[in-house]
Amino acid sequence: SQRSKEEAHDYRYFPEPDIPPFETKSFDLEKLKIDLPELPAGKRKRFASEYKLDAKQTETLISDPMLAKFFEEAVSEFKTFEPSDNQMGIYGIYNLSTSAMVGVMRAKEIDFSQMKFNPEKLAHLQALIQTGKIGSRQAKDILKKMFDTGLDPEEILKSEGLHTVSDESELEGVVQEVIKENPKAASDYKKGKSESLEFLVGKAMAELRGRGDPSALRELFKKNLSK
Repeated sequence: SQRSKEEAHDYRYFPEPDIPPFETKSFDLEKLKIDLPELPAGKRKRFASEYKLDAKQTETLISDPMLAKFFEEAVSEFKTFEPSDNQMGIYGIYNLSTSAMVGVMRAKEIDFSQMKFNPEKLAHLQALIQTGKIGSRQAKDILKKMFDTGLDPEEILKSEGLHTVSDESELEGVVQEVIKENPKAASDYKKGKSESLEFLVGKAMAELRGRGDPSALRELFKKNLSK
């Protein structure tokens, strides 16, 4: 070192001519704090506490403020449908929004400003799933039509005839036809191979284009194969 600074004048302190002086006391600091948007750290903590989301789920939402906003509004609207399990609804809306919905947005190359439906309609879609009116397959089909039309999911459900088929009289014919076309799987199930039952249920679901009630189908297959 050739030289050290010892006094204030060595630093050549002087006022910045382009910045006018201001007094911080003139600011309402509390109001400024209130006006600040929620910061990521606070949002992480709130999402974990309020929605019971894990760290990975929280980060997925935090990384996209518009997605996080859409998710929160959908969860809020979901409560108006009087769900039996609100936590299941939260997880369902998370999956719908971060997977199926975002997937269609990427495929169509659109953003939230171009969406034709609002968070309330996504919440309604989750309510239809949760009440058993539709399955995951129908939900994805309805969601795609929501992107195209902006219609409420129940309107699409009625116009497209996508209700889940659970009536035994409607499913019986399909079950018998699947058993007839897949004798080996039917025989294997009778011999104790439980996985063969899921194979048969899958065949029936394909025949019904995903509209069958899996639980009802399982019971019918068990009933028919026990004879």
